[in-house]
Amino acid sequence: MTVSPSGSPAGKNSKALNTAVTCLEFILGFTVLVFTAVSAYALGCRFYMAKGIYYDGYFGTTVTGARDNITAADIRSGTKIIGEEAFLCSQGLEKVNIPQGVTEIKARAFFICEKLKTVSIPDSVTVAGDFAFAACESLESIELPPNLTVIPPACFVGDSSLRSVIMPQNVTKIDSGAFFKCPSLESVDLPDSLTVIGEEAFRQ
Repeated sequence: MTVSPSGSPAGKNSKALNTAVTCLEFILGFTVLVFTAVSAYALGCRFYMAKGIYYDGYFGTTVTGARDNITAADIRSGTKIIGEEAFLCSQGLEKVNIPQGVTEIKARAFFICEKLKTVSIPDSVTVAGDFAFAACESLESIELPPNLTVIPPACFVGDSSLRSVIMPQNVTKIDSGAFFKCPSLESVDLPDSLTVIGEEAFRQ
C-alpha cells in the first residue's frame, strides 16, 4: 500500500472527495429536515386540537370533533362553524360556550349529549342544522339567538328535561318535530313574526 503525502495530488484528491461527501451529507440532511417540517406543517393544517376540541387545522375556523371524556367545551375565538356531528355522543359533556363570531351550528352537532345542561349561543349564530341539540336529556333551558329565523327539523327532539325556551323575535318558521317529545316543555311564547309551524313541532 502506498501512502501519499498530503501535498501530493492523491492527498489533495482525497481531501476534496471528503469535502464533497460532507457537503452532500449536509444537503441531504437539510432536505430531509425541510421535508419533515413541511409534512408536519401540512398535517397540522389539517388537524389541530385545543382543550380537547378538534379543529380543521391550526388556524381552522371549523370544529370537527372532541375527545370522548370532555366535560366542558370552551370553543376558541375565531371559530365560525360547529361542524356536523362535532360533539356527537359526547357522554360526559355538561357545558358548552360558543363564542361570538360562530355563524352556524351544523346538523347533529350536539346529538345525544345526554349530560349537557348549559349551552351559551351567541347572537352571531344565524343557522342551525337538523337534530343539532336532539336527545340532550339533561338540557333544561335554551335561549335562541335573535338572528335565527328558522328552528330546523327535530332540533330539540327528545330533550326530556327541556322546560324553558326563549324564542328569537325574528323567527319565521318552527320546522317539523322541532320540539317533538319534550314533555317538560309546558309553554312557549311565540313571536308575531312566526308564520309556519311544521308538523308535530310540539307533539309530546
